[in-house]
Amino acid sequence: MATAAHRGCPSRASEPPRLLLPLGIPTYSLRHGFYVWKAGTKPVTQLYPDWDIFWVRSGEASWEFADGRRLSAGPDEFIILPPSTPAVVSQSRPSMTFWFCHFGFRQAPSHIAEEWQPDFSGSAAPAAVPMRFSRREAPEVWKAYRDLTRLDASASVAGPHSWRLERALIVLIAHLAAFA
Repeated sequence: MATAAHRGCPSRASEPPRLLLPLGIPTYSLRHGFYVWKAGTKPVTQLYPDWDIFWVRSGEASWEFADGRRLSAGPDEFIILPPSTPAVVSQSRPSMTFWFCHFGFRQAPSHIAEEWQPDFSGSAAPAAVPMRFSRREAPEVWKAYRDLTRLDASASVAGPHSWRLERALIVLIAHLAAFA
């Protein structure tokens, strides 16, 4: 799994790999939800064109990557997958449930009015976030993700309050970048 997101992010054998979050404005990809792994479910190949952050709620999930590496996450642990990263997810300890949230990044406008420039300035370097981390390590990420899960995507996406999903995602990614 030698994607561009991994280059320049060495990790020790005991630490999960790190991903470079791109510069840009986080964008909700119109998908988040709760998944219950039913008994007898076969491993599932995942390959998404956007970022995906999983929050394991119970049991244990394992992601196996094309290069043979494997990451596992138990209750209150998170896994982040960058775009176009094939992985096979399976249950490694029952009864597995998790939340998922898809998101992307769009480029900031190239010409920004002077009074808005403070809103678009930030670090010149992207943040390197671990692919696996826990609630204990990143309590603000956990709180922001929990707040996102309290929003009903199916009712909000097309409705007049869809901005709440976008705001919740921006808060989540801001805490993720601060943790990184």
